[in-house]
Amino acid sequence: MSYSSLKKRKEIEAHHFIGKVLEHVLEYQNKNNIEGMCVANAQYMYDTIRMNFQSSITIEPVICIGVKKVNGHHALGAIVGHLIVKLDSQTILDPSYEVALLKDKQYFYNIAEIKKHIKKMESVGKKEKKYLINKINNNIENFIKFIEYAKKMNMGECLYSDRKYYDNLANYIEEKMKNKKKYIIDKKITSQAVLSFN
Repeated sequence: MSYSSLKKRKEIEAHHFIGKVLEHVLEYQNKNNIEGMCVANAQYMYDTIRMNFQSSITIEPVICIGVKKVNGHHALGAIVGHLIVKLDSQTILDPSYEVALLKDKQYFYNIAEIKKHIKKMESVGKKEKKYLINKINNNIENFIKFIEYAKKMNMGECLYSDRKYYDNLANYIEEKMKNKKKYIIDKKITSQAVLSFN
């Protein structure tokens, strides 16, 4: 086997492993009705990928907007302060189940960028635009906190919003991953949590 085909094979195996871990991270949150744990989820994915592969991944702070179902109705919402895992320049992983459920989600890396986007949104009324802008303005401090979290995590500091949650998540995934030779990924679960940009 040539070096290039061996390298490609290792790359495919790595992506399958990462996909399976992501699937179990999302599955754990779904089964246990977990919300608001993006710091621990991102830390777990980051730790797992860094431990198993030579990788230049980073944790990135974002603002996310998307549509979620509330009382049977679809509503546009914003999460001002969230963490994602950036595998490379074209692929991000969002290991938070509550965000993976959002439809038509978009991620923004700074406040000016999202405000500009909201103003240009044609399918959204003035009332919804005002709601989103106000939510962002009222949560700027929160977003700054997430910028600091990401900086610390990327420099090797372990941040857990809840250590017990992190440990339980790790135990669940380790149990699920035992003795698996092939990683068949359930794309119903992961398809909303992996985004690729071409």
